[in-house]
Amino acid sequence: MFPYTPEVLTSTMAAFNTATLPLAVVAFALMLGSLLLAAFPRPGSGLLIGGILAAGWVWTAVGWHFGPFAGINFAGPVYGIFFLLQAGLILWLVLWRGRVAFPRGIDGYRAVGGRLALLALIGIPAITPLVGGDVAGMRVAGMAPGPTAVLTIGLLLMARDRRGRWAAVWLAVIPLLWCLAAGVTAWLMTVPEDMALPVLGLGGFALLIVKARRVERGGDSERAAP
Repeated sequence: MFPYTPEVLTSTMAAFNTATLPLAVVAFALMLGSLLLAAFPRPGSGLLIGGILAAGWVWTAVGWHFGPFAGINFAGPVYGIFFLLQAGLILWLVLWRGRVAFPRGIDGYRAVGGRLALLALIGIPAITPLVGGDVAGMRVAGMAPGPTAVLTIGLLLMARDRRGRWAAVWLAVIPLLWCLAAGVTAWLMTVPEDMALPVLGLGGFALLIVKARRVERGGDSERAAP
């Protein structure tokens, strides 16, 4: 049914990470930096976070989907196009339009978003060695699609819409679709790293909708850094 096995997928990811090892370290550092910027926002944090996320989606498209993943899955380039589209949406809505900003302080949405981001940065990569896989095959946010999608949803939960109540929801659509598609594949193929993606994606997306509707009804008085 699938053109590759879980073992081939993990070994391909391991080869990809090893070949691009300096970039994997840089990607992790940048994605961790984006979480810290969202947790402790300063003027310009939103622009930096948007740039980092867009770069992660571009590199995952070009480096992974158009690269080694295309060698084991003919649909890889199709996925890559959607990842480039997501990067374009982030650049447009966050950097160009300034629709998404990050408030100071803490609330339930930001707390959940921060935990989702931590799962993407640490929890998902840790699954590979925990199930006996090669450490080199760990999924790194900014390099691998699953943690990149979950991290994006988590950071969007930590944000607020400055000029439109639904911008964060629209920005989470493609990450959600990836979580669903990869999750279904994971359950059919037994890929432990991606099995939780549908729950994480749907849960985060549902909270984004609830948050948007709440803001629509009662407004939003959070102070945000651009």
